[in-house]
Amino acid sequence: TGVSADALKLLFGLSCGYPLALLWRPLPSPAARHCFSFTTGLLLMWCVYGGHLIHSLVTATATFCVLRWASPKLALPVCWVGNVGYLLIAYYHTALAEGYSINWTTAQCVLTLRLIGFTFDVVDGRTGKQGVDGAALPTLPPFLHYMGFIYHFGGLFVGPQYSYRKYEGFVEETLFPSPRPSSKAAAFRCFVEGVLCLLLVQFTTPYIDVDSVIDPLQTQTRPWWLNVLLITIAYRLILFRYFGVWKLGEGANILTGLGFNGFEAGVARWDSMTNIRIRRVVLQTRMQDLVLHFNVNTNEWTKHYAYKRLRFLNNKSLSQLGALLFLACWHGLRVGYFLCFLMEYCDLQIEAVLFRWSHRYTSAWYQPNALLYQRTLGYLYSFLLWIVATAMVSYGVLPFVQLSWHKTIAGWAALGFWNHWLLVGVCVGRVCELVTCYFRRCTHSKTAEKTA
Repeated sequence: TGVSADALKLLFGLSCGYPLALLWRPLPSPAARHCFSFTTGLLLMWCVYGGHLIHSLVTATATFCVLRWASPKLALPVCWVGNVGYLLIAYYHTALAEGYSINWTTAQCVLTLRLIGFTFDVVDGRTGKQGVDGAALPTLPPFLHYMGFIYHFGGLFVGPQYSYRKYEGFVEETLFPSPRPSSKAAAFRCFVEGVLCLLLVQFTTPYIDVDSVIDPLQTQTRPWWLNVLLITIAYRLILFRYFGVWKLGEGANILTGLGFNGFEAGVARWDSMTNIRIRRVVLQTRMQDLVLHFNVNTNEWTKHYAYKRLRFLNNKSLSQLGALLFLACWHGLRVGYFLCFLMEYCDLQIEAVLFRWSHRYTSAWYQPNALLYQRTLGYLYSFLLWIVATAMVSYGVLPFVQLSWHKTIAGWAALGFWNHWLLVGVCVGRVCELVTCYFRRCTHSKTAEKTA
């Protein structure tokens, strides 16, 4: 089949979420639901990762004990450093083979964010802060409730992230109205979308493989534009792996009711556990769209528990860079992760500058009263932006997939390092802009002095 045994185990664990969701719904009490979450989560972890489930038990129990007996001032750094350090040590000992492999650290990295977020919520509650959307916890929940939150099958393997407050409302059935609106159709749609995304990857991989398209023996015989086209398509298709597993996980959460997100025009919304908005990502015209619509809940977690917690730096760019550095470490110790997130940061800066430069020329093309030729230019410009954004994403995803330095450089060399040259050009343009502004200010001040 071309699918590894570890990948099949992971898909088995995700697929088990659907029958477990059906068993969850008739449970009679919150205590039964907490117990069901804990026991089924442990069983799934054992089925997928075997004895390695001990790692999740150790870190979850240790975090609870620290929060139970340590002061908030001490608990936060101990839990943060302890969980991140445990994950990094795990990466060091498991990353022996070249390339990415699915193992117990896949679930552990998801758990690490959940434990850190829970720690922040408890510390915020104890220090009188409201936390993220009222997620602060003034008291530590009972151990069984906590372990039910940690091991709930809806977010066990690939996420998404959610707060204990949300889980508590879900278990106590205060998250949605009574009678609860039906979610079966929405869950089935997510399941079908997930399966189709995974089938797309499975059927296209033999024809356009991520390793073969950057093979120097092939790239040297192809024209540059063909290298760009093939590499962009190959690394764009890689994203559909994530689309597939996230959609499978989302469907199970919708079926249990955890995905309920209120009503819109009288119709129930089931998108609070959405981790990917496929159409928005596929049709993106800006890199910012990727941040908003890809790995949604993890990005929200990073925004609230990493980016905003770095406000003491008093610099948005530094806070953004710090948050991306944390994400790179969270993914692993391979150089490819750091190159990927560094490229994301650079691309976001490039986009911001280019958008500011072009906005005064292009804004009229998108006005309601725009003329026909202006609307046509707007469509053509949007199409150009889509091409550039798609190519930029594949350029940045390349090191994330290849992981090693030499494979990344080989891939970027086949692309002519075009994204890096674009970065250099924007930097030169920005320096020229600053120099021009400086001389204009000097000229203006001399003119003002002569006038006076």
